[in-house]
Amino acid sequence: RTNRASIVRCHAAAKTLMETVTGGPERRLAERRSTTPRGATAAPPLRLLRICLNERALGGVEVNESSTLADVRQSIQEDEIPGVPASYSFLFGGAPVTVRQETRRKALECFPFLSIIPEDAPVPLAG
Repeated sequence: RTNRASIVRCHAAAKTLMETVTGGPERRLAERRSTTPRGATAAPPLRLLRICLNERALGGVEVNESSTLADVRQSIQEDEIPGVPASYSFLFGGAPVTVRQETRRKALECFPFLSIIPEDAPVPLAG
């Protein structure tokens, strides 16, 4: 026959075991407050990359460590940044970037700004 004291001890032992397995009440409370699902990793932080034409900032797009210049092109189009020519090229290290190269170039390598030029414009030479 079980008595009340043994039931309380059994319940306490089960609670202790459960807290050991789940990380305790503090961890569960922190997980409920977190916006990141359990087991998921947080998204990389976003940074604002300014888009410039003729040394004038036209606007900016948010990028993270995995963003490519192809992603930037898509963001410029989606955000409808005023002043951006219909056809343009990015400048990377003073040289135009082809559309094929855009998927290999990381946007953060251009930080804090990314220059664009109209597609038919001559590329200025740095002197």
